[in-house]
Amino acid sequence: MIAPILSAQYYKATTKSVTRLFGDKENVSTVIAYIPEGTELDVLVVEEDYLKVLYDEEEGFILTEKAILRNTEGEILQVGEQAEEAVNIRQPADRREMLINKYGSRTGKAIYQHKIWKGMKSDMVFDSWGKPLRVDRLTKGSDIQERWIYTESYVILEDDILVDWGPVENR
Repeated sequence: MIAPILSAQYYKATTKSVTRLFGDKENVSTVIAYIPEGTELDVLVVEEDYLKVLYDEEEGFILTEKAILRNTEGEILQVGEQAEEAVNIRQPADRREMLINKYGSRTGKAIYQHKIWKGMKSDMVFDSWGKPLRVDRLTKGSDIQERWIYTESYVILEDDILVDWGPVENR
């Protein structure tokens, strides 16, 4: 397991899917580029939730969960949520405690109560409502929209951010 923040000049990351490169990790509207799946990146800094990387001579941030991190020997390293999941597999905790540890007290309790709200990341929706019955994906250029279908409701995610939800219409 890697410490929360590391200098990572000897690490490489490979994207698991199309990944957004942010200029500012605190502002999801600062997308510099969309990085294709399978792209190998030089990692400048490793943080718990983000990797600072170099892509086409641009420095920016990608979500840690969107990449596989390797050291110079090629060993896969676990960071952030990946490391937390590995720990949880070895040391199971109750769901409420796990969500509070993962998201903080207020957000963790809301997710535990199965609440959702606009602006949630897809992993938060998954933790709140669970695995959908079906996922419909629509790609428009570099934008990805997903519609997660549950028994009685659906959610719409645009680039991994919750933008809408409603009841499933009976046909």
